[in-house]
Amino acid sequence: MTDRERFFDADHFGRSMAVPMSRTVRDLVSDLHALLQTAHVPGPYVFAAHSFGGIFARLYASAYPKEIVGMVLVDDRAVMALGLK
Repeated sequence: MTDRERFFDADHFGRSMAVPMSRTVRDLVSDLHALLQTAHVPGPYVFAAHSFGGIFARLYASAYPKEIVGMVLVDDRAVMALGLK
């Protein structure tokens, strides 16, 4: 078994390029799921997310609960933005 790292920057974040259309957070979560499937990255996954990335990690876990076995959330903005604990 090997451990591998993958990095995902959502549209307009990090090193990602802007896209010409409006996108929701759920759209970006769907994009990440499609990316992992298309790239044949086997699960289950452990997500590490910082700041606003916590929202994506939490929504991914909510949408695909069988694919996530753990999360590391650092300075999670979802707590403040969505009132989560």
